[in-house]
Amino acid sequence: MQVNQYLPQVFLLFLLTLVLSPTQVYGDSSFTDRFEYSQILPRIASAQLLHESVIKEELVKAIGWDKISTLTDRWGTFLERIQIVDAVIAWAKENDTVSEECTDALGLLLNGLGAEELWALEFLNAMGKPPSGVLQFDLVWPGQYDQCVDISAMVNDTDLNKMVDIQGKYYRLEIHLDLNLPPNMFVETPLLAIYLKDFTLGVCVPSQCSNNDVIGVSAAANAVLNPILPGVLKNATIQGVDNPHSAVFEARPETIVALVIASFLAFFLLTGTLYDLLINQPSIAADTDQSDSIEHKSHVNTNAQDLNATLVSYSESNESELLSDGKELITVTIRHKIRSYGTIGQFLMGFSMYTNGYKILSTETTAGQVKAVNGIRVLSLGWVILGHTYYFTSSLCKNLVVAQKWAPRWTFQAVLSALFSVDSFFLLSGMLGTYLTLKEMQKKNGKINWLIYYFHRFWRLTPAYMLVLLMYIGLFQYWGDGPFWPQFAPGYDICVKHWWRNLLYIQNFFSVTEQCIGWSWYLANDMQFFIITPLILIPLYRKPVAGYIIIGILMMEQFLFRGLISVYYGFKMNIPDPQHQLDWFNEMYQRPYSRISPYLIGIVTGHVLWKTDRKVQMSKLTILIGWTVSLTCVTSVVYGTLEENKGHLNSLQVDGVYNALSKTAWSLGLAWIVFACNTGYGGIITQFLSSPLWGPFGRLTYCAYLIHPIMMYAFILNQRYPIYFTDVNMIYMFLGHWLMSYGLAFFVSLAFEAPMIGLEKAIFQRTKRH
Repeated sequence: MQVNQYLPQVFLLFLLTLVLSPTQVYGDSSFTDRFEYSQILPRIASAQLLHESVIKEELVKAIGWDKISTLTDRWGTFLERIQIVDAVIAWAKENDTVSEECTDALGLLLNGLGAEELWALEFLNAMGKPPSGVLQFDLVWPGQYDQCVDISAMVNDTDLNKMVDIQGKYYRLEIHLDLNLPPNMFVETPLLAIYLKDFTLGVCVPSQCSNNDVIGVSAAANAVLNPILPGVLKNATIQGVDNPHSAVFEARPETIVALVIASFLAFFLLTGTLYDLLINQPSIAADTDQSDSIEHKSHVNTNAQDLNATLVSYSESNESELLSDGKELITVTIRHKIRSYGTIGQFLMGFSMYTNGYKILSTETTAGQVKAVNGIRVLSLGWVILGHTYYFTSSLCKNLVVAQKWAPRWTFQAVLSALFSVDSFFLLSGMLGTYLTLKEMQKKNGKINWLIYYFHRFWRLTPAYMLVLLMYIGLFQYWGDGPFWPQFAPGYDICVKHWWRNLLYIQNFFSVTEQCIGWSWYLANDMQFFIITPLILIPLYRKPVAGYIIIGILMMEQFLFRGLISVYYGFKMNIPDPQHQLDWFNEMYQRPYSRISPYLIGIVTGHVLWKTDRKVQMSKLTILIGWTVSLTCVTSVVYGTLEENKGHLNSLQVDGVYNALSKTAWSLGLAWIVFACNTGYGGIITQFLSSPLWGPFGRLTYCAYLIHPIMMYAFILNQRYPIYFTDVNMIYMFLGHWLMSYGLAFFVSLAFEAPMIGLEKAIFQRTKRH
């Protein structure tokens, strides 16, 4: 094996950081910044790549390929190459830019390469190298992480007359290429933004070299090599130098708290399950044997709807269902037998994985359940996951240029329009909350305990939400490794500093760059809508006209706000240009006054279903018109952006009208589907969306929503190489993410969600008895 053909790769680190000095390095930026939500959203934009050739020409200049002949002429002989490297090390020593330990280790490495020693060649082989497809914007060259960190050799240092332990240490460099591009290019073609990510290079050096040493080498290379190869990468700057490695346990407060709480939960889950299986279930079986007509499942409730319905919810058990066929004596006996164990027994039952698992997986339905809800809920989360599969993966994609070919396809509009999936949740939340609350008010002559109303909602959502957040920021770093694996969870610093905003559900009033777990903006909006709902429901119950006036005013506010702010910032129908992407998310996408119309339409739908008791007579013509308008609304929203995605530039006014009305149009179309399915005019669609098979998935949707981005982070950041975009790969990943999200959500629900629901029930039952 000839080392000559490999030695130039050693210089790759130097050549790619030629004109850098320590003052040009920005250490506060890292690879994981790409995964912040504000950066994910614009990754797939809608435009034709009109200036792709301009980008490629600038890229060729930036990496020095236009000087390839100069590089070949001046590279010199093998001896001259060694002399150049020696000169770089000598300069580093003289100017004290690299530590003595590192320069000595690099010297041993170069000697090993000269002697063609295997351990030294492994360093060389593990380095990142230019792949095929650079002009397709494949700018992530990670090298071989596992090979690098596995290198271990005892090397004889003849100068110091001792054996030196040389271990491989992996570094990932983020290098910003300052391309000279026309300023109007991004406005005309926003898709360009996704190509111009920082250049990423993986390097393998001896473990004696620190982050500062890697930076110092670049300064030495600049001083020595710039006269030989002037102008190459002269406008580049190192954005960050990271050292990915397997996490070592650190006793950080959030980690300790997460482990302590996880230990307590594990203990109670095991104890509760054993209590249920060894004490509760045998007692129920014994009593059930006394009456062949009683079927009892530990007061299992399978209804997934309550006054606080959102992504998913449970309701209180209807104990009257047990009082049937004159068997009241037996029922009371069963209740007494369970309650005889006291509050502790009820508390432990809340942690029973057996009973809670039965509740979650049951496909039983009740006669009064609102139809189509579970089907819409599950499909909507699938749509969320579909969009996130593309958004997250595009941050580590090998051939992102393919996005320009996908964006104009009519089939791809479902991906680009996935943003509307969240509006489906808003509509369902408003509809179920209104319908069930009005029914409760009707039973109690317009009165309801609003304190319990708010507490139940907060308790229903918050424990699982906060526990997922805690496990994420406290333990995520221990779930993987690799060249892209962060030292802490993405957004860790923000979460440690601003987690309390999530607890108060106010994070959507702050910039997305200051948000912990960015996808939680939806929960903040939904909670804020829920808080103001009584201000609408009370007038709607007592004076419907007054209630509808309030709804009309709020909807008009959203129309005006979205339309005006869209024109003011120049927002497009879909993802805005890079100059406005943060403004778009912060001011229009996540603000409650910009998202409330689907919730309001849900309130109207719920009120109509309550007022009519879901019994409506309509002519065939009315039904036909309703379905036609509904399908027109939803399809026009999804495919209304197709021409713009093909490169057509709309006026600001046209984009403003679309942005002002699209949320409402989508919600109106979906509201008709819910209304028709619940009044007997849904046909096969009712059968499909109301199938009992949706029930278990519907109950898991809330937890699946919470964890699916975390699961995607773990999957993507564990990769060793960028992911190649193809239709088959993306569909396969989407289905995998979807199924895995629900699979993991089952265990998260058992551990975090169901016990809290059981605890709430035990507390309120005890309060009623006293």
